[in-house]
Amino acid sequence: MERQIRGNESYERNTPAPETSPEGTVTGLKAAILAAGRGERLWPLAEKNPKHLLPIGGEPLLQRTVRAFVQAEVREIVMVVQFEAEKIKTFFGDGQRLGCKIRYVKQKRLGGTADAVRTCENELRGEDRFLIVYGDNYYDQKALDKFVKSSDSKDLLMGAADVKDPSRFGTLEVKRGNIVSIREKVASGNVGVVNAGVYVLDKSIFSAIKKTRKSKRGEFELTDSLSLQIAEGRRIRTIPFGKGEWVGITYPWDLLEANRSALDSDEEVRDGQTEPGVHLKGSVSLSKGSRVKSGSYIEGPVYVGESAVVGPNAYLRPGTSLGKGVKVGAGCEVKNKTVSSWTRPRFPI
Repeated sequence: MERQIRGNESYERNTPAPETSPEGTVTGLKAAILAAGRGERLWPLAEKNPKHLLPIGGEPLLQRTVRAFVQAEVREIVMVVQFEAEKIKTFFGDGQRLGCKIRYVKQKRLGGTADAVRTCENELRGEDRFLIVYGDNYYDQKALDKFVKSSDSKDLLMGAADVKDPSRFGTLEVKRGNIVSIREKVASGNVGVVNAGVYVLDKSIFSAIKKTRKSKRGEFELTDSLSLQIAEGRRIRTIPFGKGEWVGITYPWDLLEANRSALDSDEEVRDGQTEPGVHLKGSVSLSKGSRVKSGSYIEGPVYVGESAVVGPNAYLRPGTSLGKGVKVGAGCEVKNKTVSSWTRPRFPI
């Protein structure tokens, strides 16, 4: 995961081409994806590359979000970028290869989520309603499908999820499906409902952002702007996400949770080769050019990237994701790991 990303070379998982209208037009809601942050708590993995391009189940995290939006008929996207902006722009280009239209705006400084939304005000001008999504979270296709389908409501919307430790997220007080209050990163040992970082908002958010003061962290928080709207009587309804439909990614171990969720939901692909005596159990995806040598045992969900070689007599356990060109040595065991492209593990990890 520490390998530098150039162009779209780290895109490994083969995904179906998105359906487009006969005229090639862009339809549906416009989405703004916030992808400017440095991700320092993910260092060294994200020290030289944007955290948004770290692989989840063989596919860059942010590409999963874009692809899910396209499948949900959201095909006009604004990306707010800053740290390693050129790498993100080079990777996605104009969005055509994913079936969408992508424009970029650069956040002058990392001033918080509200400041990031304010940065794309001109791009969202004229839109009655629009989507805002944090680019460093994992979202399952079902979660974004559900969210987009709910967007015809007159209410403002926020994705929400139950977590065991809500202290890392904005904690929500919810009554009858509506948000009563939002508290940022409150210490708690109990299960709580948290902000999942995806919204349907309207142009009134920009007036609220102008009234927003810096938080204790010295940033302009979007949740503070939304709290102002709640105080003014605006109703914000939650759209609940189930287990595995969303993972908030803050630390390296969150990548493993997101990877497992992705492997559990992705369709199985068998484009690789297996030698006699190989045993595959559960969902095992073998990418083009991959090879599993004799005597190897793979227990899914597992993803094996392009040109990767496993074995002989190797054991891949559930939650394992191998990058492009990985070679797992003879007799090696890998369990619940994401192995960087071109790595060669020769011992149990």
